[in-house]
Amino acid sequence: MKNNYLSRPFKALWIGEIISEFGGAAGGIINGLLLYEITGSKEWMGALWLLYFIPSLILQGISAPFLNHVIKEKMLLNIQRFRSVAYILPLIGYISGSEIGTIAGLVILQCVLGLLQPIYASLSFALLPDLCEEKELVSANSLLDGTIRLMSFIAPGVTSLLLLVSPLYTIYGLSSLMFLLSSISLSQIPHVSKKRVATWSKKFWWEETKIGYRTFLQFPQLLRLTLLSSSVQFAVGATLVINVPFIREDLTGEAWEYAIFAGMFPIWICAWHAASYKAT
Repeated sequence: MKNNYLSRPFKALWIGEIISEFGGAAGGIINGLLLYEITGSKEWMGALWLLYFIPSLILQGISAPFLNHVIKEKMLLNIQRFRSVAYILPLIGYISGSEIGTIAGLVILQCVLGLLQPIYASLSFALLPDLCEEKELVSANSLLDGTIRLMSFIAPGVTSLLLLVSPLYTIYGLSSLMFLLSSISLSQIPHVSKKRVATWSKKFWWEETKIGYRTFLQFPQLLRLTLLSSSVQFAVGATLVINVPFIREDLTGEAWEYAIFAGMFPIWICAWHAASYKAT
């Protein structure tokens, strides 16, 4: 094939990412909304977001030394299966009519997502050198990252608009199905990465971590970009927490009105980019 980064293994990874981003965006929209519908508590919503943010933050800081010593294709596949199962838990609690069961399912789901998302994101890009030639890495990385960014603002709007025509709890079934389909796509990737067996020890972890952070701190621009990206992600998370109670309580809006509000986000982003492009 003329472009190796468009080979079948890369396409399997690419399609798996697209489907995964849609499933994750769907869950991000409805988790807080469902919890607020049950509890009516802003504090619960904040706690639910922290259950995702804190494990994700901690794991990203300590897991890197071990991600180089796993079979990436197998790990990605297992992560998607775990997430598919986790999305069923709130649905089971809701269908059973148990508020405690639904809340427990949401708590478990958020913990699972917080632990697995940073690993999945790291491994998916770390797999590219095994699927592409060195001269094609920039193109492959741009295509994969660009697709993820595109889906990150399209998928929430599509999911929110689905709330206009379908019950809230059915979106969990949709998310579970999306992650299952993503795992099927990822299963088409052959085992091309090489597993390096590392003996578990504090010394191994500490030495690898020191080398990683030392290398990272050698690039001030990368450090500033990381801090900026972290701040933006934190602000986005905080906004997601307060949007639901603000619309549902302060503005006395209905769930479908929140759906319209959230669904307008990608439209406004596209309009803003179009206006900016025209201005330049």
